[in-house]
Amino acid sequence: MGRQGQEKRTQRALAAHGSLVRAKESLAALQSDQLRSLGLTMGQFRMLAALHHHGPLSLVALCQELACSHSNASFVVGNLHKRGLVARKASEGEHASTVIRLTPEGQKLIARVFPVHATLVRAQMSVLVGREQETLHRLCGKLVRTDAGRFVREFAKADAHEQVKG
Repeated sequence: MGRQGQEKRTQRALAAHGSLVRAKESLAALQSDQLRSLGLTMGQFRMLAALHHHGPLSLVALCQELACSHSNASFVVGNLHKRGLVARKASEGEHASTVIRLTPEGQKLIARVFPVHATLVRAQMSVLVGREQETLHRLCGKLVRTDAGRFVREFAKADAHEQVKG
């Protein structure tokens, strides 16, 4: 592919990425304001919701579910634990880890907050018809599941190309 074709692909990728980031930030700003008014951060809400939907999870499983770092998850769990919303218990066995579960107080809070939050998300997404929402879900999933090594190889290839030219 020629230089002009690569530049066009780069511009198209940058435009798509920029639109995705702006949309995410726009949606998240209103959601964060709503959650803050209900006494939660977005990270706390996401963790409570994950535990609500999946039941008790190890810290490792929570990190995978929420796509966050171990240190970030530990920080959020610590804050939720201080508020009495989650309990931590060391699991036993060959692969010992910490299991996190909702307390009765945490269950009550997420049961009250989740429907309110879901209503806001439904309203925000209502600008897209059902099929568009399904397509967006599928495309975002594809981005999440993409092989990270592919990005590294593409970058290395472009970098090598630039070095040869320079």
